[in-house]
Amino acid sequence: MQEVTIRDPLDRIKHTPLIGVYPVPTIFSYWQGLTKQNSTALNYTLTVGFYKKEKWDMISVDHETMDIPADSQLTFRAKVAVPEDAMPGIYQGFLTVRNGNHTANVPVSFAVPVTVKSKDVPLVVSGESRGDLLYDNASIMGSFDMLSRYNAGDWRYYHFNITDPTVNAMNLKVSWRNNWTSVNAMVTDPNGKIVASSVPAGVFKTFIGWASNDWLGTTRFSEGGGFYPAANEGPTSAVLYVPVNSTGIYSLMLHTTLFHAKTLEEPLTIETKFTTLLPDTEPPVISIEVPEYVRGIVEIPVNTTEENLASLTYTINGSEPVSVGNNTITIDTTELVEGYHRLSVSASDTVGHEVDRDLLFAVDNTVPELTVRNPPDGSVISDKFDVTLEVFDPTLKSFSVTLPNGTSIENTKNFTVDTSDLEDGQYSLTMRAEDGAGNVAEKTIAFSIDKTKPSVVINSPEEGDTLSGIVNVNYDAKDANLESVTLSMGGKSIEIGTEGSYALDTTTLFDNTYTMEIIAKDKAGNVASSVINVATANFGPSLINAQLIGILIGLAIGVGITAGVLVAKYRGRNSKSIANVDQP
Repeated sequence: MQEVTIRDPLDRIKHTPLIGVYPVPTIFSYWQGLTKQNSTALNYTLTVGFYKKEKWDMISVDHETMDIPADSQLTFRAKVAVPEDAMPGIYQGFLTVRNGNHTANVPVSFAVPVTVKSKDVPLVVSGESRGDLLYDNASIMGSFDMLSRYNAGDWRYYHFNITDPTVNAMNLKVSWRNNWTSVNAMVTDPNGKIVASSVPAGVFKTFIGWASNDWLGTTRFSEGGGFYPAANEGPTSAVLYVPVNSTGIYSLMLHTTLFHAKTLEEPLTIETKFTTLLPDTEPPVISIEVPEYVRGIVEIPVNTTEENLASLTYTINGSEPVSVGNNTITIDTTELVEGYHRLSVSASDTVGHEVDRDLLFAVDNTVPELTVRNPPDGSVISDKFDVTLEVFDPTLKSFSVTLPNGTSIENTKNFTVDTSDLEDGQYSLTMRAEDGAGNVAEKTIAFSIDKTKPSVVINSPEEGDTLSGIVNVNYDAKDANLESVTLSMGGKSIEIGTEGSYALDTTTLFDNTYTMEIIAKDKAGNVASSVINVATANFGPSLINAQLIGILIGLAIGVGITAGVLVAKYRGRNSKSIANVDQP
C-alpha cells in the first residue's frame, strides 16, 4: 500500500486534480536492490478521502465575537468539557481566530486517561471506528513508508493512571482485525522509559543496533529499513507483560508498521488487567479478641499475620469501612444503643487474598443496681448485726462487702457481722458490684460501735422522800448515742426525754411506798438505770377528813365547835408530817 496526505488541497490544487498511479518498471529486491527484471502488471484499488473541519463540542469559548480597538488587546477563555463516556486516548483540534484578513489556528490537544480503580478486573478500551476522522482513538491508520524512517506510520497513545501502590504488574493485549496489518505495542513508565514492548529488539539491538525484532535494518534498497509482521499472539494480536514499579501514568504507544490497505482505518481493541504478582499463596490471618460486654470508649487490639498486607478495615453493623490505625480499633459505645452489635474486620494482601471475621459484642453502659436493706446508714451497734443486700444487673459479674477489719465477703447477700473484736468508734461497710462490661456501683454505709452503757443519776427527789402533788424529778443521763430515758414507778413506765428534768404528777398514784427507777438507753441498745425508794401522800388525810365530817354532821347542833377544833388539830398535825414536800 502507498499513501499520501495533502493538506489544504483547495489552496494547493488550482484546477481538476490528476492522480497518477504507475508501477516501478524494474523489480527491486529488498536485500539485493535492482534485479534488472521487468515489473509485471498488478491490480490496485484507489481510495480517496476528503476531510473538512467541523465544530468541536468539547471546546467552548466565552466570546464568539469580540471588538478589539486598534493597538489594544482582549482576553477570551476557552473551556474543555470532557464527556463522562469519552473514549480514552488523545484528542486534538484547533481554536480558530479570524478577522477580515487573517486566520490563526491555535492547536489544542489533551489526553483522557484510564483510571485504574481495581485490581484483577479487566479494563477494555474500544469504540466504534468512525472512519471520517484523521485521528480516531478507536482505530489506527497506515501512513507508513517502507523507504522512510523507523517512526513513519500511524501512532496511537493511551494512558493508564495507576494510584494503587500494591500494583506491580499489568497484562495488556492489543487486537486488530486484518492479518496484513502489524501493530507494535510499547509501554513507557511515568519517567518516560520504555519498560515493555511486543517486539523487543533483544540481541539484534546488542549486536547490530536494530530497534525491534520486526525491523529488517537498512539495505541498499531501503535506507530507512523495513518491517515484517511480528505479532506475538496470532496474526492479529499482541500481548505484553508490563512491570509496574511505581504509581503514576503508564503510556501505551501503538505503531502501525504494516497496513492491510483494504480500508483507511484499522479498528483496535485494548484489554488490560492490573494485578500484584508475589510468591504469596496464603490469605492474611486476623487475630482479635473482643469482650462480650463493653462500655465507654473501648480499644480493641488487632494483629495480622501477613507480609504483604494491603488493607485492614472494620465496620460496625455494616457501616462504612474504617481503616484500622496502629493495629487498634477504637469504638465509642456511647454512640451505640445498648445491646448486641456486629463487628466485621476485613484484611487483604497485595496479591488479592481477602479474609473477613465477624464478631458480636454487647454494649452495656448501665451500672448495677445496688441496694442496702440492712444496716441503715448511721446505725449504732453494740453486738452482732445482719447485713442484707439486693444486687441486680443482667450481666452481673461479682459483688462484695468489705468489713472494717479489711475482710471481703464475696457474692453473699445475707450474712451476720460480729463486732466483738472492734472498739467503740466510727466504722463503715463498703459495698461494690461489677457487671460484665466493667460498670461498677459502690456504696458506703457508716455505723458506730457502742458497747458502753449510759450513765444515769437521780438528783432529786432523794432516797426516802415522801412525795405529793407535782414533783420535779431531776436526773443526769449521759451517753454519746443516748436514745431515750424512761421513768418507771408503780408499775407504770413513761418516756421522760433526755433533757434532765421531768414534772411527775404523784396524784395519779395511790399513797404508798414506791421504787422510782430512771432507765437510760442508747442507740446501740445499751441500758443503765438509777433507783431510789419514795412514798406518796395525797389521798390519806382527805379520807379521814371525810369520815370526821360525816360524824360531825350527826352532832351538828350540840358539839359543832368541838368538832371544828378537832379537825383543825388533826390538820395541823398532818401538815407537819409532810414538810419539805411541795403541795399542789
